[in-house]
This record gives sequence, structure tokens and C-alpha cells, in this order.
Amino acid sequence: MSHSPSTLIPLLDSPAPAVEHPVSAAPPLTPAATPVPRCFRETPVGRLGLRLFRVLASLHLALGLLSSFTLCLIGATLLESAFSARIAQDLIYRTWWFSTLLGLLALNVACAALKKYPWQRHQLGFLITHAGLLVLILGGLLTTLGGTEGQMLLLDSDNSSLQKSFRLPSRSDVLQRVDEQQLEIVRVPPGAHQDDALLRALLHFAQGGQEIDPALRERLGADYSPVPLRPGSFAWHADDRFQPRLPWFLHALHFLADPFPGLERSLNAETSLVVKNYYPHTERWPFAPAPHHEDGFPALQLALHTPMIGPRPMKRWVTSLPSFEVDPSPIALEFFLLNEPALLPEFLTPPPSEQLGQAGQLVLALGPSRQLCRIDLNKLKDGETLDLPQAGVQFTLKRRAHLMELLSQGPRNGPPEHRPEYPAILFQLTRGTERGEYIACARLPHLPAFQRGSEVLATAAWYHVADFRWGERHRLGSVQFLQGPNGTLYYRVFGKDGLSAPGQALDPADTTTRHTLPWKPMDMHFQVLSYLPRAIQQEYIVPRHVPPGAETAEKWEPALRCELTTSTGKQDFMVRMGPLATQVKTKTDLFFVRYRQASQPLDFSLELKKAQQHTDPGTNRPAAYESEVVLTHSTEGVRHKEQHTISMNRPLKVAGFKVFQTQYQPLVNPQTMELLVDERGELVSLSGLTLAHDPGLWFKYAGSMLIVLGIATMFWMRAYFFKPRPHPVAR
Repeated sequence: MSHSPSTLIPLLDSPAPAVEHPVSAAPPLTPAATPVPRCFRETPVGRLGLRLFRVLASLHLALGLLSSFTLCLIGATLLESAFSARIAQDLIYRTWWFSTLLGLLALNVACAALKKYPWQRHQLGFLITHAGLLVLILGGLLTTLGGTEGQMLLLDSDNSSLQKSFRLPSRSDVLQRVDEQQLEIVRVPPGAHQDDALLRALLHFAQGGQEIDPALRERLGADYSPVPLRPGSFAWHADDRFQPRLPWFLHALHFLADPFPGLERSLNAETSLVVKNYYPHTERWPFAPAPHHEDGFPALQLALHTPMIGPRPMKRWVTSLPSFEVDPSPIALEFFLLNEPALLPEFLTPPPSEQLGQAGQLVLALGPSRQLCRIDLNKLKDGETLDLPQAGVQFTLKRRAHLMELLSQGPRNGPPEHRPEYPAILFQLTRGTERGEYIACARLPHLPAFQRGSEVLATAAWYHVADFRWGERHRLGSVQFLQGPNGTLYYRVFGKDGLSAPGQALDPADTTTRHTLPWKPMDMHFQVLSYLPRAIQQEYIVPRHVPPGAETAEKWEPALRCELTTSTGKQDFMVRMGPLATQVKTKTDLFFVRYRQASQPLDFSLELKKAQQHTDPGTNRPAAYESEVVLTHSTEGVRHKEQHTISMNRPLKVAGFKVFQTQYQPLVNPQTMELLVDERGELVSLSGLTLAHDPGLWFKYAGSMLIVLGIATMFWMRAYFFKPRPHPVAR
């Protein structure tokens, strides 16, 4: 039977007839089964890992990391050009955050390559480029984390006395690392004073300036503690001794490189060390500020400028302490201390030299009213008496002699031969039955006048002597300073013919002004550097501010401020980098603390035979330095010795190190200031060798080559796959 389309439409739209089924019981309800995941990526951890992988492989992260990396390289380059390579390394290249940036960049590159898996043939250049980036980053990390650079300073003389004097060997198998430092703490064992061999070894460690002897290190055991550290280029923070002055961007980078500077180390069960602060530039003073409970003396540090000693000034300390050492300088520098205000004009406007004669003049300030009495000593002989009616006393000249003779009542033989004089007079004051002996010294006006007997009157004395040279005939002049009763500082100048410049006030806080001295041929000036109104004879380490990247005329070594804690208490101290150890005493123990460059033993040794300098033809300008060395190394248990010449453009390659010639200096005899020659008449010189080991060098070479190869492959593959194809010819 057939139907037309018009009759089929109602049939399709009508509901289907109901179909009757037999009634049966419904099955019982059961809980739905938990779907089993098909793979790990559908688990919560897998989904989280997948999201993290997509983030790490994203192009946005790559652009951000590459932009940050580029900015870091630009900033490091600017820091290196404006300041120094070490500052760029400390603030960027060797920081934790730069290593983290390199690690993230490597992770991004690896994830970006894995994202394309399974790889296709046309992605070969892409994969090679990313592999090169990974190898290049690995090389940079290896260089940052495992690279080594250090110095070896050698003396081209086998004379043991010269090596001991300059603390330089002629042969060494130890590298002094330039980027790491080290503290060495030695506790002197109890009973060491009874062991002569141990005492000699400890003394050699404290004063020798060389590596600790292995036998001594083994004997000390836990009493020897090396502490490595890498403090950086700047002071850690401000304290009562130093206030850092850094540009804001250097301060921010320094904080980012090390937000919490400091070091704390437990040396053993009873001793611990805390390094509180680091000062990159310090100066060592022979005098320290006197504590409040201790008497002191004034000390003044000067810089003398004159063309006769070259462009660098000569530094000198001047104190009120008596000195009996011979000073060969043609200009004398002296410091007087005066406690009596009434005698201050005697320094500012002394009598003319023609009024002093041979014996000089004595000025006494007597009694509560400080009555001034002038006594012409040229008119008196020893034992003669003079009435002083204005003070109501009699003056008796007892004796003229050297100060030490009068104080000790020794023989009349004058001062020791070739020693400066301290002219003084012993006199007596008499009033009725009261008699007292007094002393006046021309160079020590603060010396208490009363010595013995009855103090007739409160007396202060100033002894004028015509000879400002004090018996040293080689003197051409003298600059005398005085700390007045109110703490004010004054100075005056003596020339060949007597007083050249009367006394005038001097501001010790002004450390920039150069004060002209009246010796025209010498063109001499002096400049106040430091002033201690009350000082004591004790070594003092002073931090100095040096602009970042600046080179100083003198070498200001770094120093550490530390605290040593034992079972009996704490002891604060400062230690300065150098060959000598600092003594630190606690209640029960004695420690030697030495601060120096960190060392690294090498598998080979270098012995310097000869260091020399070549100059340009016809001039004295240095053209090249070179060192003739003997290399000693072992290969498969066999010891070899080889002779090599190291020059500035010809390094020596040995055991993974490159040895460069970077420094040369002929040594000078410190006593005669002449070039030093040995017993054979040959010039003794210092040679500075720089040793560098870069474990990431070949990785960086390989990475760079892979990047170039990958880029070339990408260009070739693009030309192969996407070049125009010829159309088929229609038949």
C-alpha cells in the first residue's frame, strides 16, 4: 500500500501507539560506582602539574624572563663600566636571585621544547636552538658556582731572610682566592708555655703570614677553626664607627644581594664566633681614643705635601709624648700640652730669639692670682739666688741639664749620644722657712713643676730656649702644635732664623684645608687628617669611606668587627686583613685570630726563577712583564719538572687553570729607599700571577655554537618546507 507525502506527514507527527508489557518488580537501587581516572593527568596533582607546566612553557613567561635577563646584563655592564667588575659580580652575577633567574630561564626553555613533543622534522632547528640555550645557561651557572680565580705572589730570590722580611715565597702550591676570605681562630692550648716547640709554631703562625703548618693544625685539632666568608664589596650596615654613603641604587642592590648580612659560627662546644660588621676599607692607627676612666694625651695625624716627596703626601703622627728616637726629617714636628691659661701667650707670641741669648728665659705663673715672673737665665749661674718681690719668694737656680738627669739625679753627662735633647732646669723657691724644688722642661710645659720639699706656691713654668732644633743641627725648621687649657689647638712655625709664623688657632675638624708653611723652595703644606684630644698607645682600626670603584693612593685593607664568646664571657674585637694575627684575651683563654684571603691547595707548584720587565725601545715605559717559572706536577704518580715563561699575552695552561702574568714590581730597600739587590747583585722583584679556572667555559662555547647551528637550521628548514612548488602541467 502506498501513501503520498501529504498523507505521511500526519503519520509522522502522530504519537506512537502504546505497547503493553507484562508488569515486573523494579530492580533494587545500588550506589553509582566512582569513575576510575584514565591517566595521571586527570588527578588533582596531575592537573596542577599540567597547569604549572603550561605556565613554565608559556611565551609570556619567556618574554618576561628574557626581558629581566637583558636588564640584568645591561645593569651589570653599566656597573662594571662605572665602578668595577667586582661590584658587578657581587651585586648581580654572584647573587642568589640572578642564579634563580638563570634557573627559571633554563626551566622555561626546557618546558617550551617539551611542549612540542612529539617533535616533527621541521622543528629540528627549534630544538637545537633550545638545547644550545640550555647548555649556555648551564655553563653560566657552572662558572658562577664553581669558578675559581686567585693570585700567587712570588719573589724571584731564594734568600730566606728576604722572603721572611717581605713575607713572600719563591715557590708556592697554594692559590689565594680573590673572591673569598677566611678567618682563622687558634685557641692557645693550656700548658703551651711549657712546650717550646709548640710556642715557636704558634709564633710562626701569628707573625709569619704564611699557611698554617699541617703538623700544627693536626696537633691543635678542635682548637684551630677556619671560617670561610664572602663579605662583598660594601659595609654590611651602619654602626657607631662607620656610616656608609652609597648611591640609592647601589644600596638597593646591596640589600637585595644580602638582606641579612652577618655570620655566626659555633667553633666548638664552648666557643662561638659572631661577625657583626664588615668594613671594606680601614686604616690602622697606632693610637686609640682613651676610655673615659683613663688619662690620655693629644695625638694629631698630619699629611705633608711637598714636591720633594712626590705626588703622594707623607702621613705623620704627632703626640705630646717624649721621644728619644732620631728623626732624619729636616722638618721637626712637635706637640705641646699646656694646662695653665696664663702661659698661653708664651706659645702664641714668644720672646724674640735675640732676647733669649744662650741660656734662655724662664716664665713662672705663681700663686692663686697667677702672677707672671720673667727670669733671664743668662744673668744667673747655678746656685745663685734672685728675689721675686711681686710674688714674695726667692728664686734659686740649682742646675741646668737634660730632663732625665734632673729627674733621676744622675751624672752630668748630658743626653745619650745622637739623641734629641730635653733641656730643663731645676730651681728652688723659698719663702721664710719653706723650701721647695721645682723643674721646668722646655719641651714639656705640662710637666708638673713641683717635685719635692714644701710647695711654697702653686707654680706653673714655661722655659724658653733659643735653640728650636734641640741640638739636632740638621733641622731646617720646626712646626709646633699645642693643645691649650680649653682644648683649643694652636700651631706656630720656626724657620732657620727663629720664629717664622706666630701661634694661631687651628681647626682640627677641617680636614680639607692645606696650610702653607713658609719654606718656599720646599713648597710644603700640611693638612690635618685626624685628631684625638685624648689618646692611648693602642692599635686602633678606623673604617674609611672610599667612593665605589675608586682607587686609593694607599692600600686600605678590609676589617671585621667580631665577638668571641666562651664559657667565661664575651670579648669584642676588630681584626684587619693582613699577615699578622690579632691577640684576643678572655678571662681564661688566649686566641690568635688571623684574617686573610681564602687559600686553595693546588695539584702543582710554581717556582719563580726570574721576573723582569721589558720597555719600549728608546723609552722607560713598560711594554711587557714576564716570569720564568719551574712547574712541578705529577702525572700518573710520576713527578715532572718543566720550565716555562709566562708573559702578559702568553699564559700557562696546567691542570685546568690558566696562569696569567698580571703584576710586576721591583722591590725597594725600606731603609735606603733604593732598589733591592741580592748577594749576586741581581735585582729582586715581585711577580704577581693570576690563576683562573672556569668549569663552564666549554659549555658556553658549545652552547653558543648550538644556538648558531639551530638558527641556521631553522632558516634552512623554512626555505625547504615553504619554498614555492611548481604547478603540475595540464595535459
